[in-house]
Amino acid sequence: MKTIRNMVYFVLLMFSIVWGQDCDVDMYWSDCGTPYECLPTCSNPYYEPDTCIEICETGCFCNPDYVFGDESYSFCVPIENCIESSLCNEETEVELWGDCYNIEMTTELSYSYVYLGEIPSIIGELINLNYIHISDCGLSGQIPPEIGNLENLVSLQIYDNNLDLPDSLVIDIDSNLLGEIPVEIGNLINLQQLDLRNNELTGILSTELTNLNNLSSLLLSGNQLSGQIPSGIGFLQELVSIDIGNNNFVGQIPESLFDLTNLNFLSLSNNNLHGNIDSNINNLSLVYFLDLSSNNFSGEIPTAINDLDLYFLKLNDNQFSGSIPNEFCNIDFLYLSDNNLCLPYPECLIEEDIGLQDTSECIDCSETNGDVNNDYNLDILDIVSTINCILLDICNECSDINDDGTTDVIDIVSLVNFILG
Repeated sequence: MKTIRNMVYFVLLMFSIVWGQDCDVDMYWSDCGTPYECLPTCSNPYYEPDTCIEICETGCFCNPDYVFGDESYSFCVPIENCIESSLCNEETEVELWGDCYNIEMTTELSYSYVYLGEIPSIIGELINLNYIHISDCGLSGQIPPEIGNLENLVSLQIYDNNLDLPDSLVIDIDSNLLGEIPVEIGNLINLQQLDLRNNELTGILSTELTNLNNLSSLLLSGNQLSGQIPSGIGFLQELVSIDIGNNNFVGQIPESLFDLTNLNFLSLSNNNLHGNIDSNINNLSLVYFLDLSSNNFSGEIPTAINDLDLYFLKLNDNQFSGSIPNEFCNIDFLYLSDNNLCLPYPECLIEEDIGLQDTSECIDCSETNGDVNNDYNLDILDIVSTINCILLDICNECSDINDDGTTDVIDIVSLVNFILG
């Protein structure tokens, strides 16, 4: 009897060895493995049962980072090749960041102070969305072009507040969207608000953005956008607010921007813009906040700017020259430092308003208006000097008798009146 039992054990041993040799390359043999029904499969790759029958399963098992392909437990596949089943109804819903959204019924997406990662391209299937607000959610990757499918969208806000949040959150929630603003955003003809502040967006502003005829707010500050401000920006007649500061824009302010007569907030600060400020700036009669600081603007401050009812004006860190208008006394918040503005300064302004100025190129005009040759007398020599400067095109502010920004025959007439009167 003992001999028979030993023979049975020997046969079982040999059978197990032979069977073990038949395991696929993605599998290994075990005489005492976890029961198959307790193991994950590709349909449920992260399955961890609360309880499991404590028996030994003999057979082939999956190598690390592999799971059984199905419930036959006959083959293994890499876990990354498994498609995790969605909890959403694939016919009527889409899954975004672990939540299910009804395709027909969803009109709003709102997330703040949670980590989301990338924006899935499937967001473009929520065709009835009219409001997207995602702030401080650690976004990464690019804005998917499928967002251009959301033609009912009224507000698109994907921005970062740059807030220092408590350490208790234990997550990095600063958004860092990369890449260019997709041209497909130009399809969103109902869009009224576009807010992509404080990301890492690059590239130029495409001309397709000028298709957004209903846009009232364009907020793109704090990115790495470059190129010129689109010349067609004047087509966006509904614009009320523009903030494209803290980017890398170059060139001059397009003339069409001064056609935006509904504008009340304009910030172009911290770019590489240059040139003179167009006298048509007085077309922006509703603007109360104007920030042109930290660029390379030059020339005199146009007198037309005095027509604006400004509450806040920043012109600091440019190359503006000439004088400071007395009308600036009426502006509540004024920043003029680090320019080339010349004396005398309006008595109403304090040192903090004016700041440091490079006056090395300033011309010292006589205190007597009309004393062009600065000899302390008003006579025919001043008339001759004025005529010569006009003919030779070498006039400066000292010969601009009527302070209209140019020296011409009207100044000569004024000078004659001074001498005769």
